[in-house]
Amino acid sequence: MNSHRQTKRALLTSVMALVMCVVMLLGTTFAWFTDTATANVNTIKSGNLDVVLQVKDSNGDWITSNRALTWVKNAAGSGQELLWEPGASYNLEEFRILNNGNLNLKYKVIISGATGDTMLLDVIDFSGKITDENNAVTDLPSVSMNSTTPVILDRALAAGKADTITLNGTMQTSANNTYMKKTVDDITIAVYATQATGEYDSTRNDYDKFAEYPEVTTVQIAAGGAAAVNGAVMDAITTAKAVDPATGKTTPTQIVLPANATVTLDTGVATPAQGLTSDIKITGDKTTTVQLQNNNPGYEGPLSYQDNANLTFQGITIDSSAISGICARGGVVTFIDCTFNGELKKTIASKFVFSGCTFTQPVSQVGYGCKDVVFDDCEFNTDGYGIKIYSEGSTPVNLTVKNCAFKNTNNAAKSAIFLDHIKDGISYNITVDNCTFDGFAAVPTPNDNPHAAREIVTDSFLKTSDGQHIFSYQTGATGGNYHKILTPAQLVVTVK
Repeated sequence: MNSHRQTKRALLTSVMALVMCVVMLLGTTFAWFTDTATANVNTIKSGNLDVVLQVKDSNGDWITSNRALTWVKNAAGSGQELLWEPGASYNLEEFRILNNGNLNLKYKVIISGATGDTMLLDVIDFSGKITDENNAVTDLPSVSMNSTTPVILDRALAAGKADTITLNGTMQTSANNTYMKKTVDDITIAVYATQATGEYDSTRNDYDKFAEYPEVTTVQIAAGGAAAVNGAVMDAITTAKAVDPATGKTTPTQIVLPANATVTLDTGVATPAQGLTSDIKITGDKTTTVQLQNNNPGYEGPLSYQDNANLTFQGITIDSSAISGICARGGVVTFIDCTFNGELKKTIASKFVFSGCTFTQPVSQVGYGCKDVVFDDCEFNTDGYGIKIYSEGSTPVNLTVKNCAFKNTNNAAKSAIFLDHIKDGISYNITVDNCTFDGFAAVPTPNDNPHAAREIVTDSFLKTSDGQHIFSYQTGATGGNYHKILTPAQLVVTVK
C-alpha cells in the first residue's frame, strides 16, 4: 500500500516537473546555427515584333512610306501616259518587307480592296518574285491582285532581314474591246506578321509554332461629300471598337480614306468600352487630312481623348491646330509618313512613335504624360526647336531621336531638342542617333513663360563639331520655387 502511494507521489512529481519545464520553455529562445543567401533575378525584357513595308525614295534609299506604288514604264517612253493594252507588260516598282524588330517572324501578304472596273483584272496575268538579302529568288507564278487569299504565306524573316518583292502584269492578247476604257483603283497591299520559331526558351525553340496572324478588317471609304465620308469613317470606327460576340474583343481595323478628303475626329471616338482596347489604323495619301478636335474641352484644354485605343495614322496630313495634345492612356499612338499642320503639344499614352514624319511646327510637350517617345527618320523645318520635352510627373522620360533632320528656318536662338524642367523627381534618358542639324548656331535663350520666369542652364549645352546646338535645358529662375537643377544621374543625353 505504501509502495503504491509512493509510486503515485513520484508520478505526480514527474508530471508537475514536466509541466514546469514546458512553461519555462514557452519563454525561452532557441538558438540555432543559421544563414541566409539571396540571388538577384536578371532583367526581364520582352521582344519587339515589328514589320514594315518600304519603298525607295528619289535617291534610291529604302524608306517607310505609305505613298502609292507605281507601274514602271521604259525610260524611252518617258512622258507617255501609262496605259494597259493587249500584250503590254508592266512591272510594279519594287518594295521590300523589313523585319524591323528583334524577334523572328513569319508574314503573309494579301492584295485586295480593288474598286472600279475590277473585271479588267481578269484579263491581266500577274506574277512576281521574292529576293532575299542573299539574292536567292523565290518565284510567285500567279498573283491575285484582288483576293483575301494570301499571295505570300508563312514566309520566315529573321530579325533585321528584308525581302524585296517585284510584281509584273501582262495583259492577255485575247482581251477584246469589252475591256477598253476601264479603270481599277484602291488596290491595297497588306502585310501581316506574327511570331516564328527559332528563339529558344529554357527548353525548346518551337513554342510559338502555332502563332496566329492578326485578323485585321480593312474598310475602304468611298469618295464623296464631306458628310458622307465623315459618316462612313465614324461608322467604321464604331464597328471597330464594338465587342465582337464571337471573340469578346474589339475588331482590329484599317480604314483607308479617299484622296482629297478631310475627316474630323472628335475626342473619344476611338475609346472602347471599359476593360477593352481598340486597334484602329487610318491610312490615305497626303491630300487626305485628319483634323483632331475637342469641342467640349475640360480643365486640361482641348485634348483629344482616345483612352485605351491603339491608334496608327499612316501616309496622311494631320491637322493638330485645334487640340492641345493627344491623350490615349493605356494605348500606343503611332504616326507613319505623316505631315503635321500645326503644333502637337501634350503626348499622353503608353508610347508615342513618329516614323518618317514631317513637322513645320514643333512637338512641344514630349513626355507630358508618356514615358517612351520615339522619332525615327523625321524631318523638322521649324522656327526654333523641333522637340520640346516637358513632363508633369511621368518618369523616367525615355526619348529616342534617330535618323532625323532638324532645320531652324529663321536661325532662332534655340537648340534642336529642348527641355523645360521645373518639377522634382523626374529623370530623362535621351538618345540622339545619326541626326543632322542646320541653323542652330546661336546660343540658346529661354522661352518666355507668363507664369514663372525661366533661365537657361548654360552647362547643359550639347553641340555638334561645327557648333550646332543639339540640346539645352531651362529651369525656373534662380531663387524661385521652380529652380530645379538636374544631376548627371537624372539627365542622361547620349549623342551618337
